[in-house]
Amino acid sequence: MQLYYRDFPSESNATPLMMLHGLFGSSTNLQFFAKKISAQRQVILPDLRNHGRSPHHHDMNFQVMAEDVLNLLDQLSIEKINMLGHSMGGKVAMWLALN
Repeated sequence: MQLYYRDFPSESNATPLMMLHGLFGSSTNLQFFAKKISAQRQVILPDLRNHGRSPHHHDMNFQVMAEDVLNLLDQLSIEKINMLGHSMGGKVAMWLALN
């Protein structure tokens, strides 16, 4: 699944940050913080599946959501990233870290 995302570029060479929203949220929930943080590093805000502008699908669990995020990182050619997640987004980030 190809996720919708917002990119906040930075001139810094610091490791990019991906911020994952919580249940019933979207990338718009975290825009304020992303704009501030992008002075120090690139920030990527995806809409997780079945949220915001990303596609909807009947499969919805942490494994497939983590795979969606990995696919987005591959699409963006990002090999190393810092993750920050709120609520459901935190669980997706933990699934990625553990698997």
